[in-house]
Amino acid sequence: MNIREKTIRKIDSAGLPIGISSSYSYEHKTSDFKKGDILILYSDALIETEDLHGNMLGLEKLESMLTNYINSTNSLMSEKLFDHIMETFAKNYMMRLTDDYTLVFFERI
Repeated sequence: MNIREKTIRKIDSAGLPIGISSSYSYEHKTSDFKKGDILILYSDALIETEDLHGNMLGLEKLESMLTNYINSTNSLMSEKLFDHIMETFAKNYMMRLTDDYTLVFFERI
């Protein structure tokens, strides 16, 4: 995602999770990481944990949330976006969490 340009680009991360098998061969991929870019890494719990009504955030809702956030704020700080995602998850999904939950941001400044 590039907050300054207000664009989101997905990077395919399909494959076996790291550490599951010592014999799995991972594909090496590269991607540009320019000034203003934020790389967001997350575990599947972020998009697959159900709320109290049985609804998951899902990839489409996450992308919509990110798009709405970057289009509605003047803030260029990844910390505020990180906090926004964490607060949304804690408020709506944390009570039903049964899996590991990881959210990591890297920002090129």
